Amino acid sequence: MRDCVRRSGRFPQCLVVDGGKEFSSIYFERLLAMYECTSKTRPGGKPRFGSVCERLFGTANTMFIHNLAGNTQITKNSRQVTTAVNPRRHAVWTLESLYQYLFHEVRNLKS
Repeated sequence: MRDCVRRSGRFPQCLVVDGGKEFSSIYFERLLAMYECTSKTRPGGKPRFGSVCERLFGTANTMFIHNLAGNTQITKNSRQVTTAVNPRRHAVWTLESLYQYLFHEVRNLKS
Protein backbone atom coordinates (compact mmCIF):
# COMPACT_ATOMS: atom_id res chain seq x y z
CA MET A 1 0.00 0.00 0.00
CA ARG A 2 2.86 2.34 0.80
CA ASP A 3 4.36 1.81 -2.63
CA CYS A 4 0.99 2.37 -4.28
CA VAL A 5 0.55 5.67 -2.43
CA ARG A 6 4.15 6.68 -3.14
CA ARG A 7 3.74 6.08 -6.86
CA SER A 8 0.35 7.67 -7.37
CA GLY A 9 0.46 10.29 -4.60
CA ARG A 10 -2.91 9.23 -3.18
CA PHE A 11 -4.69 6.36 -1.48
CA PRO A 12 -6.96 4.32 -3.81
CA GLN A 13 -10.74 4.66 -3.52
CA CYS A 14 -11.36 0.96 -4.04
CA LEU A 15 -9.27 -2.22 -3.72
CA VAL A 16 -10.03 -5.62 -5.21
CA VAL A 17 -8.57 -8.32 -2.97
CA ASP A 18 -8.52 -12.10 -2.98
CA GLY A 19 -9.74 -14.25 -0.11
CA GLY A 20 -6.48 -14.09 1.85
CA LYS A 21 -6.59 -13.87 5.65
CA GLU A 22 -4.59 -10.65 5.66
CA PHE A 23 -7.43 -8.88 3.84
CA SER A 24 -10.02 -9.76 6.47
CA SER A 25 -8.04 -8.59 9.48
CA ILE A 26 -9.27 -5.80 11.73
CA TYR A 27 -6.12 -3.80 10.96
CA PHE A 28 -6.68 -3.91 7.22
CA GLU A 29 -10.35 -2.97 7.63
CA ARG A 30 -9.36 -0.10 9.89
CA LEU A 31 -6.79 1.18 7.40
CA LEU A 32 -9.39 1.20 4.64
CA ALA A 33 -11.93 2.92 6.86
CA MET A 34 -9.41 5.60 7.87
CA TYR A 35 -8.83 6.52 4.23
CA GLU A 36 -12.47 5.98 3.17
CA CYS A 37 -11.53 3.18 0.81
CA THR A 38 -13.85 0.31 -0.06
CA SER A 39 -12.71 -3.23 -0.73
CA LYS A 40 -14.24 -5.85 -2.96
CA THR A 41 -13.36 -9.51 -2.62
CA ARG A 42 -13.05 -11.41 -5.86
CA PRO A 43 -14.56 -14.89 -6.04
CA GLY A 44 -12.25 -17.72 -5.00
CA GLY A 45 -11.23 -20.28 -7.60
CA LYS A 46 -12.11 -18.02 -10.52
CA PRO A 47 -8.86 -17.09 -12.27
CA ARG A 48 -10.58 -14.86 -14.82
CA PHE A 49 -11.18 -12.30 -12.08
CA GLY A 50 -7.46 -12.11 -11.27
CA SER A 51 -4.89 -9.66 -12.49
CA VAL A 52 -2.66 -10.18 -15.51
CA CYS A 53 0.28 -9.96 -13.10
CA GLU A 54 -0.94 -13.04 -11.25
CA ARG A 55 -0.79 -15.04 -14.46
CA LEU A 56 2.77 -13.84 -14.97
CA PHE A 57 3.70 -15.03 -11.47
CA GLY A 58 2.02 -18.37 -12.07
CA THR A 59 3.86 -18.88 -15.35
CA ALA A 60 7.19 -17.86 -13.80
CA ASN A 61 6.62 -20.35 -10.99
CA THR A 62 5.67 -23.33 -13.13
CA MET A 63 8.15 -22.77 -15.94
CA PHE A 64 11.14 -21.51 -14.00
CA ILE A 65 11.04 -21.56 -10.19
CA HIS A 66 9.64 -25.09 -9.90
CA ASN A 67 12.44 -26.40 -12.14
CA LEU A 68 15.37 -24.90 -10.25
CA ALA A 69 17.88 -27.09 -8.47
CA GLY A 70 16.90 -27.17 -4.81
CA ASN A 71 13.19 -26.66 -5.51
CA THR A 72 11.08 -27.85 -2.58
CA GLN A 73 8.05 -29.02 -4.62
CA ILE A 74 9.11 -32.64 -4.08
CA THR A 75 8.69 -32.24 -0.31
CA LYS A 76 4.90 -32.14 -0.77
CA ASN A 77 5.11 -35.94 -0.94
CA SER A 78 7.65 -36.82 1.74
CA ARG A 79 7.93 -40.43 0.54
CA GLN A 80 9.68 -39.22 -2.61
CA VAL A 81 12.39 -37.37 -0.67
CA THR A 82 15.59 -39.33 -0.28
CA THR A 83 19.06 -38.15 0.65
CA ALA A 84 20.03 -38.08 -3.03
CA VAL A 85 17.16 -35.76 -4.03
CA ASN A 86 16.75 -33.72 -0.85
CA PRO A 87 16.33 -30.09 -2.03
CA ARG A 88 18.36 -28.70 0.86
CA ARG A 89 21.44 -30.44 -0.52
CA HIS A 90 20.93 -29.07 -4.05
CA ALA A 91 19.98 -25.42 -3.46
CA VAL A 92 22.39 -23.16 -5.37
CA TRP A 93 20.40 -19.97 -5.99
CA THR A 94 20.67 -16.89 -3.82
CA LEU A 95 17.90 -14.34 -3.84
CA GLU A 96 20.21 -11.84 -5.55
CA SER A 97 21.21 -14.22 -8.35
CA LEU A 98 17.56 -15.22 -8.85
CA TYR A 99 16.56 -11.56 -9.13
CA GLN A 100 19.33 -10.84 -11.63
CA TYR A 101 18.39 -13.85 -13.75
CA LEU A 102 14.67 -12.98 -13.80
CA PHE A 103 15.46 -9.32 -14.56
CA HIS A 104 17.64 -10.42 -17.48
CA GLU A 105 14.95 -12.80 -18.82
CA VAL A 106 12.20 -10.18 -18.62
CA ARG A 107 14.42 -7.68 -20.38
CA ASN A 108 14.97 -10.19 -23.19
CA LEU A 109 11.20 -10.63 -23.56
CA LYS A 110 10.80 -6.90 -24.19
CA SER A 111 13.38 -6.94 -27.02
